[in-house]
Amino acid sequence: MSCTTDPEALFRVCLQDLRAGRLLGVEQLPEIAARVGSPLADEITELTRVYQDEIAQLQELGGAVEAPENLWMGGILDDAKRDTETIAPGSLLEIAIVGAVRKALSADAVSLETAEAVADNIARQSAAQTINRMKMRAREMDGRLRELLFRLASGANPSAAE
Repeated sequence: MSCTTDPEALFRVCLQDLRAGRLLGVEQLPEIAARVGSPLADEITELTRVYQDEIAQLQELGGAVEAPENLWMGGILDDAKRDTETIAPGSLLEIAIVGAVRKALSADAVSLETAEAVADNIARQSAAQTINRMKMRAREMDGRLRELLFRLASGANPSAAE
């Protein structure tokens, strides 16, 4: 493994990590979406579409095709897949999946902020703006999923409404 020694190289590493995470999402999120109902499945499908668009954008910014495995996204998606196999279909599964997708979005937001800061540092303003838009989309989706989480949770426990 090579050693990253300058900000430009670190920026490429950031882009590779983000792209690798999105590739995993595009590969695994549709299977997860197929195991939950609407509106959660719709949100996951939308995230998959966004990730598909962002893969190309990240590559254009310098995120090479070859990149190390994205361990955080892989772990989160593996946990979500396990949840689809070990939690009965319905609101409890959907609560767990919302949590998993929100974990992915949160980790991604931190990675996007890092890439944005490095892009600013190396005076890549256009790249920083593109990454900032990705971060804002992720935050918007996280907000929608947060609202969905509370709607699902209130329906999962009838005594909570009393």
